[in-house]
Amino acid sequence: MARRADTKRRRPARKINKKAVQYAAKGEILRMQGRYREAKACFEQAARVDPNNADHHYNMGRMLYSAGKPEEAIVCFDRAISLNPGDTTAYSDKAICLFDAQEYDRAVECCDQVIQITGAECEPFRGTAEAVEQYLLNQEPVLATYNRGRALDAMGKYAEAIESFKAALRMCPDSHLVHCSMGYSLESLGKFKEAIRHFETALEKSPGNATYVSAIAHTHWQMGELKRALAGYRSAISVDPNDANFHQDMGNILLDMEMYAEACEAFDLAINLKRNSAQIRLDKAVALMCMGKTRKAFSCIDDAIKLEPGYAQAHLTKGAALLDAGRPREALKCLDRAIRLDPANEAAREKREVALKQLDGPKRGLGSLLRRWGRT
Repeated sequence: MARRADTKRRRPARKINKKAVQYAAKGEILRMQGRYREAKACFEQAARVDPNNADHHYNMGRMLYSAGKPEEAIVCFDRAISLNPGDTTAYSDKAICLFDAQEYDRAVECCDQVIQITGAECEPFRGTAEAVEQYLLNQEPVLATYNRGRALDAMGKYAEAIESFKAALRMCPDSHLVHCSMGYSLESLGKFKEAIRHFETALEKSPGNATYVSAIAHTHWQMGELKRALAGYRSAISVDPNDANFHQDMGNILLDMEMYAEACEAFDLAINLKRNSAQIRLDKAVALMCMGKTRKAFSCIDDAIKLEPGYAQAHLTKGAALLDAGRPREALKCLDRAIRLDPANEAAREKREVALKQLDGPKRGLGSLLRRWGRT
């Protein structure tokens, strides 16, 4: 979610408490220095001296969000809103906290509050790329509309998200951020050509942006245009060679093209850039299995499980590999583990049925043999 720039906030007229202002000013300096514990103490002092001033609770919320405590920040923003119901910035920042906490429906509600308070849409704004994005971050109606779309997209409500992005583009038609987000929602609906048009517009507004180059490439991949997708990811990597996701996606495209050795090379580059990723190791394991390098594949899978023991996909991948290796009993244990971790995992349940059939096969054969010899 885009974060609002520091701008003048809506404040009710009130008598200034100089002592509280001094505490708050010191707290803000400490917050910007990353000294959150000391900043918190200052904001608490400000709120204690002047408890009915929404600013102190708002500032405390910002500090807690910066300190990586969004849930505690939400409590402070709620207090600020209760003291100053017209403060759209508190709603906006609360929406960001809720988005980070994956409470997307509540984030949408906060954005709706901002839109309701601020009223009608802004007039269309055009300018340089930098000026446009500053406008997006500074104008509450535009920012709230954009963030509303981002939250709806995260909820899987892509059609509603697109309507929010359309509204944001009416106010800020040159925003590469909004065009890119629109592209992602369109891609999720399978509207690939429209998605590519918006990604290309985003790239036109922000030339050389590797994220937008990769977004176009990813859409070609979704369309099954593997050669164009591969070329696109190579272009993105030439711009930003240190993005592990680009190398990982390129590895998976090479996997789809059955270029297994090249896929492993791409996955190795991704692993070097993102050593704590279990999924990249699982992707490499699939390539190794396709090459018949079973031992190395199992080593990759075990490394992934060590990194993320609670990752159901890792146990599913190991179970599937054990099935392919003709080891259904061991596979069953892994698949049961995957299901315990993710009860809704249909792929694990399907593989479990396969494992059970493989285990039951010899028993049925033995039963038939015993019956033939009159031993049952």
